[in-house]
Amino acid sequence: MSASPVAVPRVSAYLGVSLDGFIAEADGGLGFLAPYQEAGTDYGYNAFMSTVDAVVMGRATFDVLRGFDVPWPFAERPVVVLTHRPLPATPPVPSTVSTHAGLLRPLLESLAASGVAHVYVDGGQVVRQALRDQLVDALTLSVVPELLGQGRPLFGAEVPRSHWQLIGSESWASGLVQLRYGRRAVNQAS
Repeated sequence: MSASPVAVPRVSAYLGVSLDGFIAEADGGLGFLAPYQEAGTDYGYNAFMSTVDAVVMGRATFDVLRGFDVPWPFAERPVVVLTHRPLPATPPVPSTVSTHAGLLRPLLESLAASGVAHVYVDGGQVVRQALRDQLVDALTLSVVPELLGQGRPLFGAEVPRSHWQLIGSESWASGLVQLRYGRRAVNQAS
């Protein structure tokens, strides 16, 4: 008799992506997204974040966010940075930030045990790991009408085949199209 799997929170990814599937330029820059931002429009991000209990991100994403000249975007929400290196002390790291050097599933199980119901995963490597381990339940892609030709891809060979259902879509005058997908269960016998 096998033990039933330990529960994990609902996991969502919410990313900006080029038409050819890159989430960052080759140098890690996000400048390609800027021309498609409309003043006063958050593309549903605040509504999405209002449902999120905790954030799990990669170290590179953490470092990029810390480089922006804006207040820490996650307020009092717990943030776990996946890294094997200590976080820099300057500027001071928010008290809500912790680190994890292990696998993603045990971290999610621990978060679920602490009462976290919805996790936002951010950063290419973390999202690909979550997709590889079939942990992502919802995927929101804000696609900008630009081909980068090269950069940091959202998907890679480590991401297995999976099935998704379109939950909704919306477009803006800038050309940005947002696609919202939920994981679709597939009968393995068919």
